[in-house]
Amino acid sequence: MYLLYVGRAYLTLGQTGAGVHFLEQAVEFCSANGLNQLLFEGEAALADVKRPRRSLPAESFALAVDEDLNEVALAIGSMKQLAGIE
Repeated sequence: MYLLYVGRAYLTLGQTGAGVHFLEQAVEFCSANGLNQLLFEGEAALADVKRPRRSLPAESFALAVDEDLNEVALAIGSMKQLAGIE
């Protein structure tokens, strides 16, 4: 259903207000028209938005990203070496 997908898309893009607006419209439409499966999906998406999130401290996130980037850099270096580019 269009309203449900638009609401999810806005949430994915970080636009919570618009996402919630479309999800609420989707729930209302599905409820009025007996689209129960989509109604459950819309209600679950709304509940997920309203659920409090726990986030990592900025330092922990930076360390995790640095480690991941280091792994990627080492892998690229190894591929270049194998290819004889380095």
